[in-house]
Amino acid sequence: MLGNVALYLANRAASGAVGSVSRWASWGAAAAIFLASSVVFGLVALYWWLETQYGPIASAGIVAAGAALAGFICLSAPAVMDATERAAAARAREKVGPVSATVEAVNKETEAAVDYFGPLQVVASAFLVGLSTGRKLRGTPGSATP
Repeated sequence: MLGNVALYLANRAASGAVGSVSRWASWGAAAAIFLASSVVFGLVALYWWLETQYGPIASAGIVAAGAALAGFICLSAPAVMDATERAAAARAREKVGPVSATVEAVNKETEAAVDYFGPLQVVASAFLVGLSTGRKLRGTPGSATP
């Protein structure tokens, strides 16, 4: 049962990591597209500048600068989104207080554990963990004390 608890905790930790990695990958791909188009337009602008010395370079440079700016915005978007989410979570915790936030977090995790394992296995695991902890604290014979 304790192995299932460890597997459950690993699955819960991995679900947040997968969302973050997918966010970075999708925004990174968008940034790569914009940065690549920036390079292409920059090269075209350089060619036009070398060919005519003026005129077309201004319009091509503006397009290249706009594509570069869009690429840098895409690269910074995941960090901005993460910071916004952390700030919103901190405001929510401050609004309800630390005790209420802790109780709410415990309730969410308990519901998720019951949904994952089922109520009987959650109760049995909690009983065994509590019994083991009680034995360690009391130092009863047969317990594994360090």
